[in-house]
Amino acid sequence: MRNKVNRRLINWTISVGSIIALVLILNSDLFIHKKSEVVEGQINEISIGGVDDIVILLKNNPKRYCINRGFEIGLSPEPLWKDLAKKTIKIKTEPEGFNLFDINDNLKEVNTISIDDSVYYRNSTITEWRLGFIHFSTEKSEI
Repeated sequence: MRNKVNRRLINWTISVGSIIALVLILNSDLFIHKKSEVVEGQINEISIGGVDDIVILLKNNPKRYCINRGFEIGLSPEPLWKDLAKKTIKIKTEPEGFNLFDINDNLKEVNTISIDDSVYYRNSTITEWRLGFIHFSTEKSEI
């Protein structure tokens, strides 16, 4: 009986360890498929999504651009719509790795929003997890 319990514990530990290792490897610099991208367009819709997130949809663009925890920093859809509607904006996205919940790559996290070369919004949390370590980014915005 005790041998069965030890064997189950070992199998469970190996399984959980393998899953954690796989997630860390897929989110490592080896599998980062895009460092960041810059898109330009007019806003079609601004809505609420996730936990305190603000989601922006651009015209003629199927991807969703998310301001992570936007409500926590004082943003809300109505003032954003008032400020950004009918203007051409540039969105720079955060670097990304494999995301099990976004296999089709339709959701991008916003790093910077700018209008006519002036920054409207910049993400203040610039930390990324790579193989269990935190790397602080000091890169300047290219927008």
